[in-house]
Amino acid sequence: DQIWPKYNQRLLQLTEKKIKSTKKNSREYNVYLNFYAAALNNNGYIEQNLGNNEKAIDYYNKSSDIMKG
Repeated sequence: DQIWPKYNQRLLQLTEKKIKSTKKNSREYNVYLNFYAAALNNNGYIEQNLGNNEKAIDYYNKSSDIMKG
């Protein structure tokens, strides 16, 4: 399905924007950060399915680092 990656990319863009404009350590900031990490993880899944394992690992690691805090 070609539409799902587009929606995920939009989620990534929106959360990046909101993270930059929201007070750090606020509840809202943490919600956006979690959605951002989820979008990165989704990108890893997309890249893995395309056979781009190195890119997938990079996305998975970035997502994991965010979730660890």
